[in-house]
Amino acid sequence: MEFEGFEGHISKEDEISQKVKEVIEGEVLKATLPIREEDPLTAEYVEEVERDYKISQYLFLKWIDSTFHHEKILYAGSGFDILPKFVFGEEKVFHVSLENYKEGDDKYFPLLGSGIKIIADNRRLSFDKDSFEMVLFFGLSVQTIEDQLSESVRVLKNSGLVVCDRTVVNEDNLSDLFLDYEKVEVPERFQNRGVSETQFFVFRKPKEYKN
Repeated sequence: MEFEGFEGHISKEDEISQKVKEVIEGEVLKATLPIREEDPLTAEYVEEVERDYKISQYLFLKWIDSTFHHEKILYAGSGFDILPKFVFGEEKVFHVSLENYKEGDDKYFPLLGSGIKIIADNRRLSFDKDSFEMVLFFGLSVQTIEDQLSESVRVLKNSGLVVCDRTVVNEDNLSDLFLDYEKVEVPERFQNRGVSETQFFVFRKPKEYKN
């Protein structure tokens, strides 16, 4: 199976496997399926952006994994995004979403597949303090992050990481949320790639942080 849509998205330095391409194409399909029949031209453009974003996300997460080696990760508002569990291992990633989910419904978790899936309000988590080494926020607005941040920080260990992307917010707004945090530099090769022009941000919770 050829993946022509990947041409121009991946440099020789960032070459990825056939399996990764299949996973990314599955994610692109899930994200664009609702508009494919209604508006094919828009769907084609959205596919291009989504594919580019997913490639960037995958490469960035591989760097995170190889650099920090965390074992317990909270994915707040994960939806059906499988890339983090694909990169880190599904036994390490806790997917948490707020939805009226019942078995058989066409909701996020069936599309997410296997792994640790918890239906919960991210503003009121049942986890103990210091339960996680990393919290992921992908595809969320700054307002959503503001609403969920204090609770996510409560369950994050001191010196743990908060990882975000720029899908809705800009760097200045996002940085305002983490004034007391150390900003971890992300290599430039993972930033502003391709048509999605995605940026990623990593912040370290202070060692002496008091929840």
